[in-house]
Amino acid sequence: MPQPFSDQSGNRIVWTGGDGIETVLEHDRGCVLPRNAALNRIMDARLALNQR
Repeated sequence: MPQPFSDQSGNRIVWTGGDGIETVLEHDRGCVLPRNAALNRIMDARLALNQR
């Protein structure tokens, strides 16, 4: 699938469930909606934990 062009950073999260189905979340960090800002904070906190 082609990736959109953007000057904003994004995240791509991929996980496989117990049933073997792969799920992909594409997250655009530049969106200004409040729910997007909340997800950005969650992603930042998780990244900080992984870098310890």
